[in-house]
Amino acid sequence: MVALEGSVTATLQGGYVAVDQLFEALSTAFAIHQWGAASGDQEKEVDLSLGTKG
Repeated sequence: MVALEGSVTATLQGGYVAVDQLFEALSTAFAIHQWGAASGDQEKEVDLSLGTKG
């Protein structure tokens, strides 16, 4: 488990597969709240807040 002292925000941007893979990897270590997203033809952008899981 990775403990955070406070909330962390992150923006993931890139190809659909890469963003989805990173999202899944982060979700195994952190509690994730997705608060924004935008999609284009080739890229995806996702705004997240990360917190300590559990």
